Amino acid sequence: ASDVDRYYELKQMTKEFFSLLSEHTTSKIDLAMISHDTLIHKDNGKCVYLARDIEIKEAYSILKRENAWYKNNERRENFMWRWSKEQGYNIAFVDDIIGEYANRFKDKDHFILIQTSEHKYQGLFKLDRYVSWQELTAIQKALQGFYHGDPASTDAAHLKRIAGFTNTKYDTLPVVRIEHVGSNVISVDQIMTLIRKQMREQQEAERKLRQVKGVKGS
Repeated sequence: ASDVDRYYELKQMTKEFFSLLSEHTTSKIDLAMISHDTLIHKDNGKCVYLARDIEIKEAYSILKRENAWYKNNERRENFMWRWSKEQGYNIAFVDDIIGEYANRFKDKDHFILIQTSEHKYQGLFKLDRYVSWQELTAIQKALQGFYHGDPASTDAAHLKRIAGFTNTKYDTLPVVRIEHVGSNVISVDQIMTLIRKQMREQQEAERKLRQVKGVKGS
């Protein structure tokens, strides 16, 4: 296929991704461009924001004006998105889901599973109501535990990959693509109840451990 055909296919994947996302949330997003070197050396200070606090439906046009697919393929620039701050959120995120946990995501028919490399996925989970920044972070920490994702990526501000772009982290330059779209919606009340239960259990375990240490030290 020619470069024109390839770029057309990649752009359609991006357009489909943002279209799907915009159908299920009114939350606004930021768009970022990160060089390959910055990505490899994890220097977040060199992340360039192309747009902040935009409607999701605006994202594709901004990337098109930026000639993003050419820059991604020819210059190894990476384009990502994240939720803007100070709003409500009804979609949670887990990074680096692998193997059986990616299959579990599909079996439970959660919202969107994005393949980011040969063996890794990013999961988007739809919630039944909008939550705060702090609640979203707590929910993402709980989902990370269920799906054994990256524990360092549970913050609500974490940057996420966009379908239709290559992942320059790997020499094979895999194309980020939608693997699964589902209809399951998570109950916020149920997951928050579970989070509070786990916190109480953890506090009780820590209290007992302190008692045991106190007895041994006396």
